[in-house]
Amino acid sequence: MALSFNPAMPLLFLPSYKLIQYLLFSLLGAYTTFRTHENASYVMFWERHLRRLVQSVEILGEKRPDLYPLKCRFESSWDIFIRPLVDSSLKNGLALALKKRKHGEELAITSLVHGTTDQPDDDSVVRPCDVYVHIGGYLPMKFGLSDSAACLALVGQSREIAMSKFSEWARTRKYLEKLRAPLVTELLLSNDGDHILEGTVTNFFVVCRREMNQMSDEGPTNPNDMHPYMVQTAPLNDGVLPGSKSWEEVSWEMKDFRVG
Repeated sequence: MALSFNPAMPLLFLPSYKLIQYLLFSLLGAYTTFRTHENASYVMFWERHLRRLVQSVEILGEKRPDLYPLKCRFESSWDIFIRPLVDSSLKNGLALALKKRKHGEELAITSLVHGTTDQPDDDSVVRPCDVYVHIGGYLPMKFGLSDSAACLALVGQSREIAMSKFSEWARTRKYLEKLRAPLVTELLLSNDGDHILEGTVTNFFVVCRREMNQMSDEGPTNPNDMHPYMVQTAPLNDGVLPGSKSWEEVSWEMKDFRVG
């Protein structure tokens, strides 16, 4: 099951892999992918992904102004345009996707912001972007099992405009995937072969135990300080997509966008 939704366009029903490839390969713009959890009862890290989507559009607007040529006509921030379009598309798309979801499936959701270029012929409101949403079902992996362990290999350097999640990366990644050995499940990016940046599909992070001197002697000042572990990724200046840099940032932000 997969569907693509845009308020101004009819729904498209195609095999999931064909539809997501069509979306990312044919439309240039910022995008983000997030997932549901606990039997599709809520969307994980919804606010975090939405903020990153807006930030990616802002960065692309500066680095590649040709992608969003109509933005110069507006003084409003990108958030004013993107948030209501994503909310509307997601709520309507989820209502249909949940009806078609098979038992045990979670939903993978990709939202892409594509710049508009032409003045509409009718009296509709002019906006600097359109939003497209793809929703597909998948069976989550069971972690901790020997047959679900990842086999990794280093390939390639950091992404172009790494601070933004840019759909052009999907095209580059397609060529890198041709270098992947059959047993390798994920390719990692590295500029020098020693310092790992991120995966071509997933984030790369290390779970570390906190040093005792990192925890307050006066007791935790917020619920996150109670955790004895922290999550670390490569520094942003090395050329990685902004993601979860510490356990504090990812532990308490899971249920902001409830389904149903």
